[in-house]
Amino acid sequence: MNRSIKYSKFLIITIIIATYVHELMNSRSSNVAVCFRTHVWDDFIARAAQRIHNASGKADFYILANETAGVLPDTGYPKIAHTERDFERIGLICEPKNYPVLWWNCDYALYDLFRKLPDYDYYMMVEFDAYTNVDLYGVAETMSRQKIDWVSFKPKVPVTPTWPHAHSCSGLPYSRLTWTPVPVLFISRAAIAYLYDERLRLAKKFQTGQIGDWAICEAFISSALCDARFSGQNLGAYGNIEWFDENNVIPEYDPRMDYPLVFLHSVLDRSRVAAKFLSRTLPSCLDEGMYDMLEHTRNRLLAIGLTDTPEFSIRTAPDNLARGKPATQSSTAHPKPVHLEARRANKGIISPQCYFHTKRQYRPWWSVDLLDVYNLEKVVLFNTHFRPERAMRLSILVSEDGRHWRRAARKTDAQIFSTSAPYIFRLPAKTVGRFVKVVLDGWNCLHLSEVEVYGTPSTDVSGARPSLLRRLLHGRWLPRRAGLKEAS
Repeated sequence: MNRSIKYSKFLIITIIIATYVHELMNSRSSNVAVCFRTHVWDDFIARAAQRIHNASGKADFYILANETAGVLPDTGYPKIAHTERDFERIGLICEPKNYPVLWWNCDYALYDLFRKLPDYDYYMMVEFDAYTNVDLYGVAETMSRQKIDWVSFKPKVPVTPTWPHAHSCSGLPYSRLTWTPVPVLFISRAAIAYLYDERLRLAKKFQTGQIGDWAICEAFISSALCDARFSGQNLGAYGNIEWFDENNVIPEYDPRMDYPLVFLHSVLDRSRVAAKFLSRTLPSCLDEGMYDMLEHTRNRLLAIGLTDTPEFSIRTAPDNLARGKPATQSSTAHPKPVHLEARRANKGIISPQCYFHTKRQYRPWWSVDLLDVYNLEKVVLFNTHFRPERAMRLSILVSEDGRHWRRAARKTDAQIFSTSAPYIFRLPAKTVGRFVKVVLDGWNCLHLSEVEVYGTPSTDVSGARPSLLRRLLHGRWLPRRAGLKEAS
């Protein structure tokens, strides 16, 4: 009897100890690294880093430094540094060629951190222009208790054809394509390890030609984690995200920085606010008066030293016969009528982020009706900011009636052109036409930012002339600006 009582007491004590140890193991503090990501260092960046350091609580704090353009000075914090070429040595690729590698692939920085500091449970990457006063260590503790693997702003936005980077997602092998902005990203060790393995697998496929596009990090991170069923959560579960958006510009010391439990983006000092205002893409419907007003503002800011931005990334086109005229194209990759899509290429304002885009097809084309017959002298093409190599083999066709076409010029060289260095077709003498068509020779998509046509009125009236009413409706109402400087 006594032996049975003793055994029961021993069993009860064993169960209590096992329960205590289990609870202790599950309630242990998470091991957390907060990483402030930057490629520059100045007084503003130092203040921004200090603010994120203050929000880190008991987490370890690091500067995650992109030193491709040069070594950062002593920051006063532990630093994890890398350059673009470092990632080629670990099996990743520096793609695409026309974008900054570590802007397009911001997840690479996480892999570098993970390889050098592999023992953390959670890693929190914060861009230099993001701000929060939320306890970041507390966020990791909550993620650990709720078994959340990753947290971001809008973690599962569907990829649609209108998203500017949708073209990069064609090589992703996942059933559902989503994307997420990543100025702030909280992620578990298991999730990072999975993403790293996936990037290495996709890099091999890209190098062997099995996939043709390299996905931007925003789409890769979200699509890969959702496909593998990692548990994601919105940043709004931990603080106010009302003013957290990539299109926001919030001056440093804005009163909203004093609001409790807030996430803000983009927070910038006054010189960066001015530069971002001047360099951001302006609407394609910008009229001449608005352009003049912004140009005057830019000159005033230059004069008082608030910015060193030399010029707008866009400008109106002078003496451009195509500007505002009826346009069409062979197809559209965007969910909008063809004539509205085609209008993007003769709006009279050059912007690499505003363009028309056909479907992938054989010999896709874009065409404009000049509404009158002209002696055509040259056609100027401005490329898009993505996949500019697609516009490699091009032909310019002209017609006087829109039915019978003849080739006036052809591009057969390997030159890749852009918005800042357009391609100029100089047409043969006595090239007369009312309709101008740009054709991509081969099977692919055609996308251009702007098409300009120059020439003089023709005395040849053999082509069909539009009615006076139609010419008035589609005529150029904006005043002309200074002439285009031709490339040598």
